[in-house]
Amino acid sequence: RLAPAAFAAARLPAQTSLPVPANADLVDGHQSTPLPFGLQGFRTQILIEGSAIAPGGALLDTLRFRLDRPSLPLAAGSVPNVTVKLSETSVGVPNLSTTFAANVTGVETTVFQGTVPLPAHAAGHAGPVAWDIEIPIAIPYVYLTTNGNLLIDIVANNPAGGFPTHYLDAMEAGGSATQYGQA
Repeated sequence: RLAPAAFAAARLPAQTSLPVPANADLVDGHQSTPLPFGLQGFRTQILIEGSAIAPGGALLDTLRFRLDRPSLPLAAGSVPNVTVKLSETSVGVPNLSTTFAANVTGVETTVFQGTVPLPAHAAGHAGPVAWDIEIPIAIPYVYLTTNGNLLIDIVANNPAGGFPTHYLDAMEAGGSATQYGQA
């Protein structure tokens, strides 16, 4: 299943954060997506074009996501057994494969294993929600634009059937990121 999305933000040292796409801090997206964190068991890959991150590269120490405003209010929750791997890939958006292994062309680095807390939110009235679903990266990941695009692979190895409540904000197709995944 292909779900167009662009919702990840990476915090960069010497820079507070970098939203993807660049205007994501200013507007609420026009879509929502249950991947990741709207389902208990899933696997998804998020490809971010290098040009959306930095001309030469970046040192990534946190990945952040945000809830989709129309899904509010929401109680706090969590998704256990989450593994996040980062890699650089020569695969571009038009050539992504639903065979996830084919999208990985660089060395994969496991940057997170554990439970992802999902914060509670009251109903809001306008504008984007805060980037407060955080995945800390214990050892910062060195991303080099010259090696290709950034590929984020997220797996929650939990039994399927969890009630999907934490839908994330997503942008329309044609942004700087595209997401594949399935429950």
